[in-house]
Amino acid sequence: MKKYIYLSLTILCITLIFGNSLMDGQASSAQSEVVLEVVHAVVESIGSDPSRITEQMVRKVAHFVSFALFGVFLIATLQSWFGRLRPYIFMGLFFGLLIAVTDEFIQLYIDGRSSLVEDVVLDL
Repeated sequence: MKKYIYLSLTILCITLIFGNSLMDGQASSAQSEVVLEVVHAVVESIGSDPSRITEQMVRKVAHFVSFALFGVFLIATLQSWFGRLRPYIFMGLFFGLLIAVTDEFIQLYIDGRSSLVEDVVLDL
């Protein structure tokens, strides 16, 4: 049963990653701005300078966090299905790279979005 839960969480994470990539540039930027406003409010409430936190930083952190969760769920899925993880570690790396490259490939065809090799590296 646990292996199906991990598999479902992995698929859900991939769906969310691709769903964010399918948003056009304007919608994606608006979403980042909302998050940026919340982060600025939190940083300001603790007495720090929020102007140092930019939209690009928010976007990079979002990329990192979403792919980190994907990685955790993917490894949990592989371990629950195959038991020993070591023989399957390259399978995990392959799927991680496949999802990262596909994510950037999707963005090539979305208005207002761009595809960056540095994002593939960050995602992996």
